[in-house]
Amino acid sequence: MKILKYSLSLVVMLFVITSCEKHEIKFTQEIPFNSETQAAFELNYIVNLTTDASNNITKVELNDEIIYRSDITPYNCAPNVGGTAGRFFIVNKGKSNIKLYQGVSPNYTLVYDNEFDLDGGKYYNVFIHSFKQAPIVINNGYPYKKDPVHKDSCGYVRFYNFLYETDSTPTTLRLQYKRLDHFTADKWVDVGTPVAFGECTDWETIVIKRPTGIVNGSVRVDYRIHIIDDQGNDMGRLQIRGTGSSYSNYSDWWTCYIGRFQHHIFKGYRAKNTLRAGVTTVWAW
Repeated sequence: MKILKYSLSLVVMLFVITSCEKHEIKFTQEIPFNSETQAAFELNYIVNLTTDASNNITKVELNDEIIYRSDITPYNCAPNVGGTAGRFFIVNKGKSNIKLYQGVSPNYTLVYDNEFDLDGGKYYNVFIHSFKQAPIVINNGYPYKKDPVHKDSCGYVRFYNFLYETDSTPTTLRLQYKRLDHFTADKWVDVGTPVAFGECTDWETIVIKRPTGIVNGSVRVDYRIHIIDDQGNDMGRLQIRGTGSSYSNYSDWWTCYIGRFQHHIFKGYRAKNTLRAGVTTVWAW
C-alpha cells in the first residue's frame, strides 16, 4: 500500500470558507486525495495515562512506514499536536495496520499494534483508547455545516463518550451531554442525543448570547451530564468519584468561540480517584 510520507505533502491543511448557499465549511487549500482510493484520518490518543513524558507516543507507523515522529501526549492527537486544527493523515482505503511507540531513538518500545478499516473519500477520527483494544473509528462529520439561523451567535460541539469505570472497564452508561441556556440562565438544553461508549453526537449548535457589538468573540458555556437508561428515561446526573471516596455530580465549563467547531471527548475514570473523568477538547476548525 502506498502511503504519502509525513511532511507538508502528507498533512491536509484545512483552510476554510463558508458557502452562503449551503452553509457548509469547505477546505479550500487541502492537499487533494483520490476519493475513490484514499481516506483521511486524525489519530486521537486517549488511553487513560498520566501526562508524564514516559507515556508520550513518540513514533507512529502506518503499514510499516513512519508517518509521525514527535511527542503525542495522552489525550492529544496527531497531526494536530499543539491545538492546530484541521490536519489529517492520508492513507489508501481499506484495512491499515498502525503501530505506536514510546521512548526515544534508537530504543523505541512498541506499545500498540492493531488495525482499522476506512472507506474512501471520507474524513475520520481514529481513537486509541486502550493498548489492548482495536481502535474505534468515527466519521469526522466533514463537510462542517454552519447554522443558517444563528450564524454569528453560536459555536459547534460534538460530544464523545469514552468514559471508563475503572482501569480496564469501559462504562455501560448512556450519557446525555447538556449545556446551560444563555438566555434563561436556568434551563439545561440537550447537546445532541444520548451516546454509549465509543459513540458521539452529531455536530451540535451551541447557541450563545453574543457579546454586544462583537461579531467574533467567545463566552463561557456550562455543561453537565445525565444518565439515560435503555428505555429513554432520565436517571439523573452522572456522578464521578472525587479525590477521596465520595462521589459528586459532574459539571464543567468551556469557552465557546463563535463559528468554531470543537470535539468534547469525555474520558478518564468514573469510579477511581485518579485520572478522574473529564472532557478534553480538540479543535476541528
